[in-house]
Amino acid sequence: MCDQVSVMNANVRQAISDLLDLSASAGGYRWMAVLADLSPDAVVHPPEDHGRISPYLNARKEFLNHAADEPVDLGTLIPATGLHADQPGTDSFQPGFFTAIGLFDKAGNRQGSLIALDSSPKELSERQKTAIARIARLAETHIEAGAIEDLNQQLLSQSSQVAFLSEIARQISNGVVVTDENGLVTWVNRGFEKISGYLFDEMVGKKPGTVLQGELTDPETIAWMGKCLAERKPFTVDLINYHRNRTAYWVRIQCQPLESGNGAQRGFIAIQTDINAEKHNQERFEHSLRLNRAILETLYDAVITTDIRGKIRTANPALETMFGYPEKDLIGKPISKLMPPDVASHHSGYMKTYAAGQSKSIEIMGNARAVQGLRKDGSRFPLRIAVTETTVNHERLLIAAIHDISASEEAKADLQRFRKTLDSTLDCVFMFEADSLKFFYLNRGAVNQLGYTRKELLNMHPYDIKPHFPEKTFRKMVAPLVNGKVPRLNFQTVHRHKDGHDIPVDVSLQYIRLKNEPPRFIAIVRDVSEQQRHQKEIEHLAYFDPLTNLPNRRLIRQRLKESMETSSESGCFGAVLLSDLDDFKNINDTLGHRHGDDFLVEISSRFSAVLGQDKSLSRLGGDEFLIVLNTDQQDRSAAIQQVTDVGRQLLAASVQATETLGSARPVSTSIGIVLFDDTSVSASELMRRADIAMYDAKRKGKNSFSIFDNAMQQSLLDEHTLTADLNIALGRTHEIEPWFQPKVDQLGRFTGFEALVRWNHPERGLMNPGDFIDLAERKNLIIPLSDHVLRHACQQMSDWRRQFDIDSWTVSVNISQSQLAMRDFPEKVEKVLAATGLPARALLLEITETVVAENIYHSIRQMELIRALGVQFSLDDFGTGYSSLSYLRQLPIDELKIDKTFVDSLLHDEEGYAIVRAILSLAHSLKLSVVAEGIEEQPQWQELKTLGCEGFQGYLFSRPCPASQITEELGKQGLTITPG
Repeated sequence: MCDQVSVMNANVRQAISDLLDLSASAGGYRWMAVLADLSPDAVVHPPEDHGRISPYLNARKEFLNHAADEPVDLGTLIPATGLHADQPGTDSFQPGFFTAIGLFDKAGNRQGSLIALDSSPKELSERQKTAIARIARLAETHIEAGAIEDLNQQLLSQSSQVAFLSEIARQISNGVVVTDENGLVTWVNRGFEKISGYLFDEMVGKKPGTVLQGELTDPETIAWMGKCLAERKPFTVDLINYHRNRTAYWVRIQCQPLESGNGAQRGFIAIQTDINAEKHNQERFEHSLRLNRAILETLYDAVITTDIRGKIRTANPALETMFGYPEKDLIGKPISKLMPPDVASHHSGYMKTYAAGQSKSIEIMGNARAVQGLRKDGSRFPLRIAVTETTVNHERLLIAAIHDISASEEAKADLQRFRKTLDSTLDCVFMFEADSLKFFYLNRGAVNQLGYTRKELLNMHPYDIKPHFPEKTFRKMVAPLVNGKVPRLNFQTVHRHKDGHDIPVDVSLQYIRLKNEPPRFIAIVRDVSEQQRHQKEIEHLAYFDPLTNLPNRRLIRQRLKESMETSSESGCFGAVLLSDLDDFKNINDTLGHRHGDDFLVEISSRFSAVLGQDKSLSRLGGDEFLIVLNTDQQDRSAAIQQVTDVGRQLLAASVQATETLGSARPVSTSIGIVLFDDTSVSASELMRRADIAMYDAKRKGKNSFSIFDNAMQQSLLDEHTLTADLNIALGRTHEIEPWFQPKVDQLGRFTGFEALVRWNHPERGLMNPGDFIDLAERKNLIIPLSDHVLRHACQQMSDWRRQFDIDSWTVSVNISQSQLAMRDFPEKVEKVLAATGLPARALLLEITETVVAENIYHSIRQMELIRALGVQFSLDDFGTGYSSLSYLRQLPIDELKIDKTFVDSLLHDEEGYAIVRAILSLAHSLKLSVVAEGIEEQPQWQELKTLGCEGFQGYLFSRPCPASQITEELGKQGLTITPG
């Protein structure tokens, strides 16, 4: 080991002093020291305590022999009291904590000790032990570097002592290379062999560069070294050399010209120091420095540095953005510039007190605290700040991290509003963990709906509130949701109230996975008890006549199809009987609708008594009744005999005297009969033939029945002729055209029109829809007919809009099932609107329940495409068709139309009144507008307005009129637009 006096030269002492300053602050130690074993002095932190610490250390050097290459706690070896008695001048210095670690050079020789002391006992964590060990390595490097520096100085000043220095060089860990005048190696030490991997024999006679240099060695540096060697100038350079195993490493070469005292021998001596670790450390340090600066510049949070008086030293870009000041306007200014006046006025006093050490800390020192900041524009904002004190180059600095919590405060307010909103909604909101299935959040609606307290529910699971629903079943149900096969689950189920009663509910369940959060379920639950009650009422309307409670048209059509299949299988004939009361209109006109309805109920009871349980009786509407029955006869004549016997009984039942009609003449009926024995003819065609036979019976004088026969077949031929005429008419411009019936509001003012088709037949004259719509349906002409009406109605409405101030009015056009089923129908509607110039909002397409019921999902898709254009939909004849509430909720409709049959019974039947009220209630709950059609009497209108109906249509206001008549009426109302 070299002279220990030189180990602690001035450069080394300064470097170690700076190292201790940083280390003591970072590690939280009150004193630190480096003591060389043979040095007369020690390097102490803080320097002002040098006089107190050095005597203590020098007096206890025997204990330092315990310091190894790992931190050793020496506190138990040194008495905590009595030191000042042995060492005068140490005052009351009594350390409670004392640890040391030995310092060794690369050859393993002990150089001294690193000591850390504090006034309070403590235990070193593994991290702190590692930190002290790293500090010790740095101190070793500095001391050893000092030794090499002294050695180089001696080489430069005492070239005559080469032999002596060679021995030293042979022992030190640095590499030493000696060359002759030509640069050929004459001698290397062991340190060189260790650094480079090349042995003495491998290097002698060779130039070091040819052996040690490679592709990463800087060519410019090599050239510069060659120039210095040529000029015999000393130099120091950092260079990349290659180890014998061809791995690159950094060395620092200090080269000095060398000659003997008499100048006979000349050459060079180079000291090589392995600085690979130093270079890597430097690279890591520079990378860390760049990284830290980049982090500071990209931090969302603001970072500001001040001196102990509060003067700003640095500010990162985030602070500039946060407060609105550029950094140059802040440097040197008091930090109170960023504080509201009421805070800034007290801040300088706090800082003076803190700087003088009269207060241990200010309130935010080391703790994050919410305060107010002041922007350049004078606005205040909430922020969270934490301040830490540090020491840099013996100067006390304060570093503050600032986070703008404006968004957090707003988010808290939003969260409170969100929770209040959830608590105020009528729906229940449940949130529960996906793993445990335990509720962790529920709103007030859940408490109200289920009757449990919030605390009780938070200890429950979803399957606890569902009767007979184990967890295994629940897991299976939600598996598609968890696996991502569906985005959400919508289903109906039953929840169990705390008191035991069941609650039917609609559930929308979602599976949520947020980053760094466990997966969860969110369930929105709605009590559908009231909706189900309405649904049952509406579904009853779908299949049963509200007046007689008999099956309606839709249900009897299904039963007819079943009967046809039975007949086809058995070979026995079946029959359809259509009964229409004769002159029933006179009953309504003379006795009133109430008596007429009562009589219809009585007739249904009489017919039911005749038919018994095995026959299907239905009311199609008005005074029409349809009967489906199956005979037990395979012979047509026998079957006719059996069916006509039933017909005669029905005729007799109809004309029986009744108290309902008082002294009025009994009402007879006319019956049309058609037989079938297979499914070759459709149910609709059988019903049509029965209708033809029924009208034949009326032509024969009423109170009779007629069986569909060949004569009636002739009417089918007539139908064929009419079909051909219809085909021709569709190719003409004005033969088939829409007439318009106005819609009115509660004040009787026009709000729009319904387009109703009329046929100006060249031979038969004006024909109503009932004369040819069914024909068009049967003959596949309904699509061109409906398209024809749609185009003409839109054109006429567009013309009126240009002529009259009716911007908010709409025109309703009925569309058929066939139209809606066509894939290109949405595109066709769009083209009609574009061609006629009619805005989409002015068109209202009317559909019946039977139109969408046959293919509900396709119908909904078609309607949604059309609705996306801005066109609205109205559900016509509501309550007479399918009327499923579950489908009604899915249909993208804007308006419901109450059928005339319900309007007719409104004033005369309590059940009819209740149905109308239920329809209005349902529509309002679904946010649909309502139009009642078929209004013929003032009392009907008044009662509908009382019930809350908004729109009306019927003969009371206007019959359907040609376009020219409507134009004239609009002109009378003064709606004409003035040009310019």
